[in-house]
Amino acid sequence: MAEQSLGRVLVVALAPALGVVAALVLHLEAVILVLAGVAAAAIGVVLMRLALGHTLLTHRLRREAASRRIAGVEVQVVSDVAPMVAGLVRPTVFCDDSLTSRLDRPEQRAVLLHERGHQRVKDPLRLLGIEAVERCLGFLPGVRRRTTRARARLEIRADRYALDHGASRGDLARALVRLSDLAPATTAGFAEVTEERIRALTGDSGLAHRQRVWPRVVVVVVLVGTLFATLLATDHPELTWFSDCLTSTCGIPR
Repeated sequence: MAEQSLGRVLVVALAPALGVVAALVLHLEAVILVLAGVAAAAIGVVLMRLALGHTLLTHRLRREAASRRIAGVEVQVVSDVAPMVAGLVRPTVFCDDSLTSRLDRPEQRAVLLHERGHQRVKDPLRLLGIEAVERCLGFLPGVRRRTTRARARLEIRADRYALDHGASRGDLARALVRLSDLAPATTAGFAEVTEERIRALTGDSGLAHRQRVWPRVVVVVVLVGTLFATLLATDHPELTWFSDCLTSTCGIPR
């Protein structure tokens, strides 16, 4: 018993403050599970509603659209529609018939290749998921910032597809600016996403070149370590083996 107590003291001494916080969390774990379930259910309901609305919009666009080849890319032309991809199962590229008068041919091809990049990986479904999370959890600190970054990553990936298939950075950036008035103004974080895309095209975007993984790793390690420390400090019966291993490793006689 003395050896196990010493093992627990060694672990808890590494993070006493965090141990107290985790202990409070453990007392509230049932509440947290319920809240997590409610949040997941809410996101699911919102996602289904968004998916239904998106499907109805896609059917309407397909009824009104006419097939056309612009700058070597097959698209569906509809009036008063910004270049976009719609369709959850069979994504389709749509654009306004004024695209040819607003942009020169290289810029047209750059924009449509960007949309093709969204189409090939079925990004409409991902974007709906991001929007559902933002609508349900956007009141939480940092959620809107993260959803905006998620949108930016999808846009930058589509830009990379266009660049890999012959578009130039300059054509993409110019087209992005010239078509900004056609963009959906109601889209959350659109200005930030556009700004991030332009920085990526000019080679000045952190999102374009790196993923910040290490902060997540640190958070996970701290939380897991704190959880173990608290369970040991409260004589949790399922982790007595961990204390035994610790005392053996430290050379404490049994």
